[in-house]
Amino acid sequence: MDSKNLLESILADGKSIAEKGLDAAQDKLGVPEKEGAERDAMLDGMQKGVLTAGALALLLGTGAGRRLTGSAIKLGSIAAVGGLAYNAYNKWQSQLPQSGGGVKRVEPATPRSELTDDKTQQRNIALVRAMVAAAKADGHVDEAERQAMLEQVDQQQFDAETLDFLKKQITTDVTVAELAALSDSPETASEMFVACSMVIDKQNPQEKAWLESLSSELKLSEELVESLQEKLA
Repeated sequence: MDSKNLLESILADGKSIAEKGLDAAQDKLGVPEKEGAERDAMLDGMQKGVLTAGALALLLGTGAGRRLTGSAIKLGSIAAVGGLAYNAYNKWQSQLPQSGGGVKRVEPATPRSELTDDKTQQRNIALVRAMVAAAKADGHVDEAERQAMLEQVDQQQFDAETLDFLKKQITTDVTVAELAALSDSPETASEMFVACSMVIDKQNPQEKAWLESLSSELKLSEELVESLQEKLA
């Protein structure tokens, strides 16, 4: 599976929607132009964060007008997500207290460019799975909406393996503990937090609590979370 292409498509699509605003989200999701019950129902769903969309409309789609703000525009690529997490992690490390002998504890993050192909694949898959779960954190996705998402996935220009992977993520609910288990390093955990922060509506108590629970399961310190959020602002 080409996880890089999948994740890049998701992030680029999210950036495009965020830049163009709600009108682009409506167009992406095929909201009827004509006034009527169908249009009203879809727009109502968009305000609730219901998911019914395409490559990333699949993940961020209906919430695009509400959820995708400055961070989505800033983080429109894997490199941007990785770079933000990398810089925030290193900043946090640089501020840790000095250990015995006056030597500062330094554990620099590993940049994505130095990861093996297998490690990169694992991290990309972890990010996609985390973003799908975050997009469903408000609990508004019912069976009809899941079916609509599956139909949209079938229209995407991905290989069969990638399509099957996406369908599985849509139809499978995972706990934050299961997501955290996908993290193999502090860098991965930081990137997962960043990616999910792009999707979560922090004004929604349920979604905010979900993100806080994830950061706890990922064992991110409060100071590191603050560093990440500072970079996201």
